[in-house]
Amino acid sequence: MERFSIDGSQFSFNHTETTKNFRSFDFGISAAIGYKRPLGTKFGITSQLFLNWGLTNISDLPLSATKIRNVSMSLLIGLNIN
Repeated sequence: MERFSIDGSQFSFNHTETTKNFRSFDFGISAAIGYKRPLGTKFGITSQLFLNWGLTNISDLPLSATKIRNVSMSLLIGLNIN
């Protein structure tokens, strides 16, 4: 059992190692779409959306009927200086 304190209050929790239940390699597909809009002659604003789909089952548990796949989405917004 792990113990720690914050501002004098004591906390404890049970630590369970779960990384051994997952495979360390994943294979997937990524897609992205973006847009750039000028803001005058010297600046611009950019937005991009990235989607990632894992195609492999990352669960390493024997006899597991549940397939676990990675899925993620990212949004990027930026200012361009021309």
